[in-house]
Amino acid sequence: MSTRRIACMTGLFACAFLAGCPMGDSPMGLNPSVRQLEQMKQLNQRSKNDDLAALKSMAAEEIRCTSKADSTCAQLYGLQASACAQLTNTGDNAARQRARTCAVSGYETALTLVPDPPGEVNPTLLLVGLADALQAMRDHADAANAAGYQQRFNDTVSRLDARPDGRIYARYFSAHDEFLQTANAPFLAGESCAALRHARGQLVSDDSASANLTDRMRKLANDIDAYSHAKGCS
Repeated sequence: MSTRRIACMTGLFACAFLAGCPMGDSPMGLNPSVRQLEQMKQLNQRSKNDDLAALKSMAAEEIRCTSKADSTCAQLYGLQASACAQLTNTGDNAARQRARTCAVSGYETALTLVPDPPGEVNPTLLLVGLADALQAMRDHADAANAAGYQQRFNDTVSRLDARPDGRIYARYFSAHDEFLQTANAPFLAGESCAALRHARGQLVSDDSASANLTDRMRKLANDIDAYSHAKGCS
């Protein structure tokens, strides 16, 4: 079974136009980061209509915003990371690797810039995006680097599990990871079937799950059921 997957969850951000980093000397006193965020939001709207050029423009933006005064900078990096994640299945191998790297870097930077309180940014969804991106990097890494990405993924899932609204996501990622590891290892009837049952048991949705997550959990549950049946697990 191939472990290659697209590291993206669309619709992570419900962005509102905010004043962000400290005011500069730009025309009419408008902060460049605020203008850039507005442009990124416009591109993000276009990307929802399968506008590949808009995604590429978002991925190519040079972002210099570093303020935690409000959520502007975190939104900028989060939007860029989401765009990069959606480009990981386009272009040649080098372009896909750049997109995967961009997604991880963008989500990690966005998380360091989340203000307190977080304002218009949802830290849980940034962590979800990072977990997806790290899985994709691990799945395409060589043996020397895969373990490091696995540890960063595990740490991200632990951060999700520590958040009340992140626990259901942590269960999903844990189940997905356990399924992949079991499916890609030599099959041992008793041990492998037990691992599959454990992974399947974590996929219990509840009212806190978004429609996107509910759909992902359902698809993963179906995959586990089909694989378990093919391997003769009861």
